[in-house]
Amino acid sequence: MKKESFLNSILENERNALFQKSNELFLIDYGAKTRTRPTKKLNKISRNSLSPSLQTAFLASMVDYLKPNNILEIGTSFGITTSYLAQNAKNATITTLEGNDETANMAQELFDRLEHKNIQIVRGNFDDTLPRVLSNQLPLDFVFFDGNHRYEPTMRYFNYCMNINSYNSTFVFHDIYWSSEMAKAWKEICAHPSVMLSVDLFYFGIIFFRTNQPKQHFILSF
Repeated sequence: MKKESFLNSILENERNALFQKSNELFLIDYGAKTRTRPTKKLNKISRNSLSPSLQTAFLASMVDYLKPNNILEIGTSFGITTSYLAQNAKNATITTLEGNDETANMAQELFDRLEHKNIQIVRGNFDDTLPRVLSNQLPLDFVFFDGNHRYEPTMRYFNYCMNINSYNSTFVFHDIYWSSEMAKAWKEICAHPSVMLSVDLFYFGIIFFRTNQPKQHFILSF
């Protein structure tokens, strides 16, 4: 099924509404993606931090196909991608981590409006919240890494999640070529001995751990 068919008009209207808002938001920048000032206009934040529509629809198509039971998202932003995941994996439990409290508030308001009951948002620095969340998690079926686009944190979060991955786990990394640090992290992740299949879509890097196949790496046009 084409990824375009997973576009959701309600969520796209929510996305477009964010692009029109010029009020300022206070931000705590733990990562590198937005390189924010203490305050920044909401429309600029959303344009920098939200995954483009077709990329979000692609993630929705993935969870629709894979049907994961346990989803972890590292980097909630305004909750658009989280909501796409929730609407296409209705039986999944979704835990999403967000470092900025005001952004988390807006995401929670979106979840409440859409009546998503299967999303739990966890607030705070990922270095603190991720180990705590993982200590209480079942094996991870699907992880979306989109919270800190630097080498060292990316590798650290990957290694944390590796502790409770399974044969059927799927890890997706956003913006694998956003910087030289992310490209380095992606290369090392693909080389990890437990990663049996890696797929480079330029915007996304996807890895699988299925041990019944030889190690393979694919580069595909997205």
